[in-house]
Amino acid sequence: METKNVTLRLPVELADELMRRYGSINQAVISELGYLKKIREVSTGEIKGLFSPEEWKFFYSVFFNTVIDSTFCANRGAFLAACDDAERFYGYASNLGVNFDMLTSKILSIKGANIEAIYNRIAEAKDECNLDKWSIF
Repeated sequence: METKNVTLRLPVELADELMRRYGSINQAVISELGYLKKIREVSTGEIKGLFSPEEWKFFYSVFFNTVIDSTFCANRGAFLAACDDAERFYGYASNLGVNFDMLTSKILSIKGANIEAIYNRIAEAKDECNLDKWSIF
């Protein structure tokens, strides 16, 4: 496996915790990123086919170019509140023909890791030039 050297600046508490758990910051970063990648793969797979293309376009319109930090990345309530605001104040769902009550039910049926997967999929869409193609998932 080819490797690349990087420099990280970590909070002391986090670095100490990682050293306790793994004995090496390098091994900790590799392991933790591997776990995150696997969780994303599974949680993304869990939502495949759940949302319609119009619902994906709604999510894209609400969250594209939105910075999501660790406080909100898996917070279903905050995600739903942002969706509700987008519909209430801008009519994003209605404009796309999305049944907002049905969409709300779908959102309430998923877990925090699935919310993070939605955000991640939207962030990856920045490289996708065809929104219609991207929204079919």
